Amino acid sequence: MDLEKEYSPSQCSHRAIDNNPADLIESFVKIHIEETERVKKVYKSRLDVSYGDTKMQSMDIYFKDKESDTPIFVYIHGGYWIELTKAESGICVAPLVERGYRVVVMDYDQCPNVTLEEIVQQTKKFLKFLLKYATDTNAESISFCGHSAGSYLIAMLFQQDCLDLPNANLIKDIFLISGIYDLREMRQTNAANPNNVLSLDEESAKRLSPALLEFSKSAVNIKIHVIFGEHDSEVFKKQSTEFFKQLEKQNLALEYSEVMDHDHFTIIEELRNSESSIMNFILKKLGLK
Repeated sequence: MDLEKEYSPSQCSHRAIDNNPADLIESFVKIHIEETERVKKVYKSRLDVSYGDTKMQSMDIYFKDKESDTPIFVYIHGGYWIELTKAESGICVAPLVERGYRVVVMDYDQCPNVTLEEIVQQTKKFLKFLLKYATDTNAESISFCGHSAGSYLIAMLFQQDCLDLPNANLIKDIFLISGIYDLREMRQTNAANPNNVLSLDEESAKRLSPALLEFSKSAVNIKIHVIFGEHDSEVFKKQSTEFFKQLEKQNLALEYSEVMDHDHFTIIEELRNSESSIMNFILKKLGLK
């Protein structure tokens, strides 16, 4: 198996037969930018709300009529912890805001400015801030959705120190889309970790792999949806499948779904469309359809 190719989603897409991999990425980013700019004009928002000590440790909050007294849906973008920002990640805002949710799009510092381990700590800091914000604004529930590297960051929140935080019981559903959960193989590829930009060694790759960790018993109250696309690469499918099997051993509330006709990019691009298979799936699980 060519791991450099397998960890390069743009090279594994079924569309790559007719499209240059660089064109797929360019189209993906263009769709995200256009949709994010559109929802900023259509809906109310509070942008660049700080949860940490740096500019990137911030979040954008989108809502329709009122920010408080509404459930929260958090989206964390991918990009191998080195690319993309919340400024082009408002892809799921419209379908959820139209149905009474507020959407929080989280950002974080990127490698090599920080290590991956520091990003994990920033995500934990974000969770602590979010739980207080949710309580202060009377949110009835919190759901999380992550893509690729974003799914990884969410999975790293299943630890005792996170789920024992005050009001962590507000967390109801977690959607992990085309994620990475075991870093040991990935860290050795140039596709995902050029020049060790993530600052990983053998020991830290194990310690920071959610697939190798025991999760907090509090996680049993959270419904976890492990999702990937039919046309994701074989290694991304394997990451999701093996992570799901590991979660099964821990008696967590789980669902495992392969979304047909989608690759690593379209599965997220279509979050903007409430009638798409992926967003329709999410809306049903949230009880909105």
